[in-house]
Amino acid sequence: MTKAAKLDLAQALPENTLLNRRAKLYTKAALEPALQAFKDRFKLHTAEGVVAFNSTSVRIDLSSLPDKLIDTQKDEKPVRGIHISFGVSGKDFHPVVQFMFANDEKKGDLELFTQLYQVNNNKLILIDQPTADGFTSAYGNMICIDRTATGILDVMDRNAVSADPRAEWFPYPDNVNKLIADNIEQQQSGEGAPAVKYLVVSCISEVLDYGAMALHGVGPEYRHLLALYTATDIGDLLGAASIPSSGSYAGLAMDFGHLCPPRCKK
Repeated sequence: MTKAAKLDLAQALPENTLLNRRAKLYTKAALEPALQAFKDRFKLHTAEGVVAFNSTSVRIDLSSLPDKLIDTQKDEKPVRGIHISFGVSGKDFHPVVQFMFANDEKKGDLELFTQLYQVNNNKLILIDQPTADGFTSAYGNMICIDRTATGILDVMDRNAVSADPRAEWFPYPDNVNKLIADNIEQQQSGEGAPAVKYLVVSCISEVLDYGAMALHGVGPEYRHLLALYTATDIGDLLGAASIPSSGSYAGLAMDFGHLCPPRCKK
């Protein structure tokens, strides 16, 4: 595969394309182009040739999200974030999920619990390291990317400076918890409305500019991102027509995560 040319943008990039300022809420109408961009720009290299993903999202039953876990010091700690590593099983997006705790000895900096999970039948299931490595290695070996909308597909970039993201992590209190709580509140306010049951993790893509982080030679490119939203047994909760001034996340999708690399956690 040939290395693609840099994306030529004649106009200034919108603020949210700058990596260090990325924080987005999406209505359904705004989310759909990002969902489609992932399907258009990210393919899988298989024995059959280059093929599209069969599925690009997973649903996690809220009942399987842990509130507390045991850290490496054998202490029980509250979960304060979710870390989602990009994985592939067959032709499906199949992430490896970890959770995060606040390290009080490091001013509350988030660190990873060691427990590893896959999503199986919408539930989080514990897996071992070799199984997790199998999913993430498959992603790294199979993914090919039309970075600059030229139709030229690249393999994963593992260069220390320009490396493609392999995961995204989300702090809990001001985004994941709020997303779930605001949608539960909205559903409970509607008579006969179905209960919120799932956190949906969906692959999206948009152009990001790593130049904002002084990563020289790394121009604007399509990157693998994740959008989170909620769903019931009936369907996705993406009914908001606009982003409200109240600050509620009800009926919206959000990407307030941090890409790894460049912002990795241990």
